Amino acid sequence: MNGGTCYQGENSYVCMCPGIFDGENCETVNFTKQCTLDCSPGQCVATGDARFPYLCSCDGTLYPNSCKGK
Repeated sequence: MNGGTCYQGENSYVCMCPGIFDGENCETVNFTKQCTLDCSPGQCVATGDARFPYLCSCDGTLYPNSCKGK
């Protein structure tokens, strides 16, 4: 699924997922895999907005670039 490559084992299988996809069958989108913002010590969150796909969450407040000095 979603361009993943799955390999059959003896009793199960494992999928190698490309890009932002995760999950047993590459069915889950994990936007934080693509985040390029330096949000430390906060965290990068996916917004679902094409203009601002990621924001930094710094103590519960969202900022567009980083948490430094916040």
